[in-house]
Amino acid sequence: MIRDFWTITNKDSLAKEIKAIDDRVTPQIKKVLHSLRELGNIGAHMEQDVNLIVDIDPNEARQLI
Repeated sequence: MIRDFWTITNKDSLAKEIKAIDDRVTPQIKKVLHSLRELGNIGAHMEQDVNLIVDIDPNEARQLI
């Protein structure tokens, strides 16, 4: 979505892509994007810490949906 909507290209990581649109999104959107990135990192990079369990409350789950 970041690449298509904001035409962000040639970035090494999703974190850098999010940083590239810092000046174009609200602080709240930026926080959501980084939170989703961190959540996705758990599934994408499970070998880094297989014992990591992320505790979320029901409201956070609703927001993700």
